[in-house]
Amino acid sequence: MINRRGANNPNWKGGKNLTTDKYIKVWRPGHPNSTSDGYILEHRLVMSKKLMRPLRENEVVHHKNHNKIDNRIGNLRLYKKRKHDRAEAQTRKRDVCGRFVRKETNGKH
Repeated sequence: MINRRGANNPNWKGGKNLTTDKYIKVWRPGHPNSTSDGYILEHRLVMSKKLMRPLRENEVVHHKNHNKIDNRIGNLRLYKKRKHDRAEAQTRKRDVCGRFVRKETNGKH
């Protein structure tokens, strides 16, 4: 039987894909933060490399400009999950139908 995993698969795209939420995921099966299928979200991988350690479960990597594919270290900020949730709640408001929408923050967050 032919090994059809990873680079041997004809559909291989270099180990990068978009999630349904439009985040970039990267194939890194040996990384401590990777999922059971061997992928890790790229922004979490970038922050992990910067810190030179795996991320903890209660740590969230936030995109300052809210662009989910802009994974430059200068655009990323590490939060504790609870603090991130509070900061995100302050940037949201409800529209006339009661749905949450993002407030304009002029890049401050």
